[in-house]
Amino acid sequence: MSDWLPVLAQSHEERRASTTRDFLELMLQLWQAQQLGQDIEAIAAKLEKKARLGVFYTFDLAGRAQLGQLGGPKSAADLITEAAEAQAMASGALARERALEVLLKASLAQVSPYARLAASVLVTNALRDGLREGGTLGGATHKRFTRIRPVKEPRAHSVLEGVVKPIDEPFVIGGIAVHGPGDARLPWSEKAWCGHVLEYLRLGQGMVNRAVTDPVKPQRGIPYSVAAQPLQREPHPDSSSMALKVRVDEENDDLEQARKAVEVIAALHGDGPLPSLRVEAVINSYGDDAAAAFLWDPKGKRVFSIEVYPDEGYEAVDVAHEIGHLLDAFGIGEPGVYASVAHPKLEQWRQAVRSTQLHKQLTALNLSEDQDVTEHTRYLLQPHELFARSYAQFIAIVSGDRDMRRDIGAEVSTEFRPLRVPAHWQDNDFRSIAEAFDRLFKEERWWK
Repeated sequence: MSDWLPVLAQSHEERRASTTRDFLELMLQLWQAQQLGQDIEAIAAKLEKKARLGVFYTFDLAGRAQLGQLGGPKSAADLITEAAEAQAMASGALARERALEVLLKASLAQVSPYARLAASVLVTNALRDGLREGGTLGGATHKRFTRIRPVKEPRAHSVLEGVVKPIDEPFVIGGIAVHGPGDARLPWSEKAWCGHVLEYLRLGQGMVNRAVTDPVKPQRGIPYSVAAQPLQREPHPDSSSMALKVRVDEENDDLEQARKAVEVIAALHGDGPLPSLRVEAVINSYGDDAAAAFLWDPKGKRVFSIEVYPDEGYEAVDVAHEIGHLLDAFGIGEPGVYASVAHPKLEQWRQAVRSTQLHKQLTALNLSEDQDVTEHTRYLLQPHELFARSYAQFIAIVSGDRDMRRDIGAEVSTEFRPLRVPAHWQDNDFRSIAEAFDRLFKEERWWK
């Protein structure tokens, strides 16, 4: 366990004990009121409030601690607080709903065990989710399976303690591939009273961060009509050419779509002080369905390449997505830090994104009880993924390229999306984002 975790673990134990005392008292009152046919609304409201407080303070503290440990931007702490508030509201309502359902059928002897378990699961899940949020915003590349509480009941998955994996690679617990301990897909035998969490890491120089296009691939070829007209650009002759920074082999037939993407982007805008890299066509050996990936070292602040996977049927828009990651990490502000998280130059973009119907829809889906849906929407709501997708859509609109607009359209309609989760914006929902990009490009003198 790293030096900073024992302090967090102690705070977690204090919050868990406090929430347990509250739950024991209020659930006993709730059970008695139900048995006597009395009004339970006031007691249920108190229980929901206590649950919200337990979740909020645990999530917020854990997220900020993890963010600080990774050296993430201090301004990202506000995003952690926003996430803590949203989770507290949802978890409080769920704790109330389940308590009413369980206690209605419970005997007096079952009230105390249920209250203790419910409080422990509630607060420990908030701890894990807060750490994950801090890890995401802090640019974590890896995760370590860590114990923060003494063993209450032995678990077979204790053999994983200390194991470090890339952040997107699953742990296998009880034969189930999951992100980490406490995953909703695990049976109660692997979750109840479990004292494990994930500590998020950004490993040293030479370790590669792989930012990918949406690994849940949509069907291709859906027509897409973009009503928005290209914005009026103010060209700047001193804007450097993107084609000089993103190099593509002219002879390789597998790179045809990559060449097209770079040509489209180079005709529209330059880039400022971007590092150079090559686009390489390789076989996707990562075990996911990603069509392309941007490879870089966040600690050494080096770029390696953009990989495209012909075996996954990559398109020009996938390459534009990865160039969006490159711009986000190296084109604005401190090199090697995603500007989308908190850089002031992207504040208008962040406000525009959060105001869209798509963002609100994804935020609501993130509270789904379907674990696959919540995992995917959590991925889609990451700031750097929002930036890359919105950049690719902006390029498709401004360029007017029919194929790129068509491929964006495949990710707009839920009808053609796995899990029925949309990834891109309807044209009328995108205008404020387009205006934010236009302003950014003018301020950075990127327009051609």
